[in-house]
Formats: sequence, C-alpha cells, structure tokens
Amino acid sequence: MNILGLVEINNWILTLVLLCISALLYSRWKHSLFKQYGIPGPSPTPFFGVALKYNRKGLAVTDQEMVKTYGSVVGVYMGHSPLLLVSNPDTIKEIMVKDFSRTPNRPKTFRPTNEMKHGLLGTDNDHWRFLRNTLLPTFSSGKMRMMEPLFKAKYEQLLENLNNKVKTGKPIEFNEVFGAYTIDVIASTGFGVDIDSQKNPESDFVRHAKPFFNVTFGLLLLLILMFPKFNAVLDWFGKSPLNRIEPMAFFRNVTNQAIGLRKDDEEKRKDLLQMMLNAHHDTDVNDNEVKQYYQNPDKWKSRGLSMEEVLGNSILFMLVGYHTTSNALTFASYNLATNPECQEKLIDEIDTVLGKECPNYDNVQKLDYLDRVFCETLRLYPSAARFTPENKAKRHPYAYLPFGHGPRSCIGMRLAQVEMKFAMTYILQHYRFKTCAETEIPLTISKAALIKPENGVKLLLEPRA
Repeated sequence: MNILGLVEINNWILTLVLLCISALLYSRWKHSLFKQYGIPGPSPTPFFGVALKYNRKGLAVTDQEMVKTYGSVVGVYMGHSPLLLVSNPDTIKEIMVKDFSRTPNRPKTFRPTNEMKHGLLGTDNDHWRFLRNTLLPTFSSGKMRMMEPLFKAKYEQLLENLNNKVKTGKPIEFNEVFGAYTIDVIASTGFGVDIDSQKNPESDFVRHAKPFFNVTFGLLLLLILMFPKFNAVLDWFGKSPLNRIEPMAFFRNVTNQAIGLRKDDEEKRKDLLQMMLNAHHDTDVNDNEVKQYYQNPDKWKSRGLSMEEVLGNSILFMLVGYHTTSNALTFASYNLATNPECQEKLIDEIDTVLGKECPNYDNVQKLDYLDRVFCETLRLYPSAARFTPENKAKRHPYAYLPFGHGPRSCIGMRLAQVEMKFAMTYILQHYRFKTCAETEIPLTISKAALIKPENGVKLLLEPRA
C-alpha cells in the first residue's frame, strides 16, 4: 500500500499495526473503569494491569505499597479484571456482612471447567448457598471429635518421623515436614486414603496432588490473564494450565473407589468424605455460622451432594488447606525457636493443662497461649503479647481476618485450627525448637501469592528431659 505517495508499506504490516493499536485501545478502555468513578490506583500496564508488579515484588509487599500510596480503597486490575483493594476495617465489614446480599459471589478471573466448578469457590447464588448449608454440619465441633482418631494417627506418625530425623543430628527442614504432615491429614480425612508422605514422598497420591499446588506464572497463564476466554480454547485442546486432566482423573478414581468400598461396609469410616456423603441427612449444627436463605427455595430441596460436588469440594479442601496450614505451622515453629521465652511459656501451659495426655479437640481449646501464638503467626509477626483478651477487645474485629469473615468465611477454619494445634502440642510435649547455623534470620519471604518462607525453615529439635 502506498501512503500519500511517500511510503510503500506491505498490507500485512499495516494490518498488524492496526491490530496492535486496536488491542492497545481495547486494553486502555478496559482499564478506565476506576478512573470513571474517581477511585485512585496505580497506572495499569496495558494487558497485564498490576500482575507484573505482583510477580516482581510479591503480593504482600505490592499491596502494602499501594495502600500507603493511594489510601484505604485502591482500584487495581488483574489483567483486565477490575479488583478493589480495601484496607479500612469499617468498609470491609460493610462489604463482607452488611452488604453481602449485593455482592454474594466471588470474582472469577479463571472459571474452572472440571469438577472444581461444583466446589464452593466455583459456584454462585443459590447453588453456593446449597453447598454451604449442606456442608456446614461437616465442620461442627461434634464432627471434629469424631475424626480425632484420624488426626491422632497422623500426629503420632509425624512425631515418629521427627524422632528418626533427630537421630541423624542434622537440621530439620520444617517446611517439608509440615507439608508432608498436612498432605497426610488431607488424604486421610478428605479422601479416605492412609499415606505417609514423609517416608514415601513419591506416592501416587502426592505425585498427583503436586500439580494442583505448582501453578507457574508462564506464558499461557499470562495470555489467560489478559484474555480469560482464551482458557476455554486451551481447555478444548487439553492444554489449559488450570485444568489438570491427569491429576483430576486420578482423584476422580480415588474418590469413586473409596465410596464404592463403603457401600458394603457397615462400619463406615468417620472422615470428611463420609460426612459429605451423609450431609443431606445430617442434623448436627455448626455453632460458628447460621444457614443461608435461598432466593428460590423450592428449587433447592434437601438432596445429597452429587459425585461432581463431592469431588470438587474434596479437591478444594486439599487446595485451600495444604499451603495455608503447613506454612502456619512452619512459621510458628520458627517464631518459637527465635523467641525461646515464648516457647517456654507455651510449654508450661501445655504441661499444666495436658500433662502427658494426648491432644484432643476439647483439651487444646483450653490452651489460650497456643491460640495467641497461632494468631500472631498468622499475621507473620513474632510471638508476643498482642492477642491477649484485652487487646482483642480493643482491636477492630475486621482488622484481623486470617480466615475471612461473614458468609464467605473459610468453612474449614475449625478443622485447620485443630490440625495445627494437635501437631504443635504433640511436638512440644516431646521437644523444643532450636535455631542453628543453617536457620535463616530474618526469613526471606517468598514473592508468591501465598506468603511462605522462600528458603524453607531449618531448625533443630532438642529432646525434653
């Protein structure tokens, strides 16, 4: 093509230039929403929004910088998806509780196409309300007591493995130890499978679980971030980084086999899987939460969970419960090792309340200082007196939200807490955490979306007399 008789440009070059300009204008239009409403925020990078900054600096650091720069309400874009970053406790309360009915659904930058779309995070409106109401009794205090034998088997297994590591005299990598303990608990309670991933880290269950935890920020994920509908194209060809086809097939088979074995077994295993299968008959009450009211109650009569809903939620509990629980235990062990006076106070409390008695659901509820240690850990601060009853009363209740709040709060909060408390209590009944030459002080925090120690946590265990 000849332009004004001055420049000769090939048609394909001109077409490419026009496409690039059109794409750039489209991206700028998608990034104009917050400016229209006068909401402050950083200038978004075309196509990526704030995603590259998150990848470069990490989620926590980036969010803190934006709040300091732009205030308590910040408009950002993840790709082209608008996200509101809110740090004012009163505004958070308005969104999570008072105005929950106006925004009951979670944003879905990536929409799952497999059984995960039937999980609590993948459903909306009345379908979500049905799942939430049906699953609530599964996490009641009574159900936690029923699963005590399963927890006990796993924290005893944890201590046995630690005993073997102590005999070597070498520092112990607790990020790996607690990761193995957490996946063992999930396999036992969520899928009815007994494994020991510390002794057998390459078991089929662990090998197929790892892809769910290791989503890399690669080219395909960036393309999906910019153009979410592109994921459907990739999924059709079986190339989506978000749809783990082989692992999903494995867990589908494991779940079906576990359920099939129980049909002829009169003494059914008391775990989350069985409780989900029985949930529609359950009359137990979860005293942490009230049931949600349906918009169309006639459509959602009491029915059992479908196989897709059971599998989707089993995998969801594995995803949300693995890194969060293992990281909290890892940080707690580090905090206790680097604050020995706090560790001694906790050991004294455990000895006074439990003595030689094994941890169970009821006696760990009496360990007030242990609760404070985990509260501090979940804020990633060293163990100290912040979380006394007096300080809790003074602090805004929406300034500390490790498990969320309101109707969309973490349904498995009680399970995660007892899983952590059982492990920590049982270890401290036998050992003390000690720093060593290989302990990184201070810790380098990973830039990943989930806050975790970048280089792990290496500590020694000192046997108690």
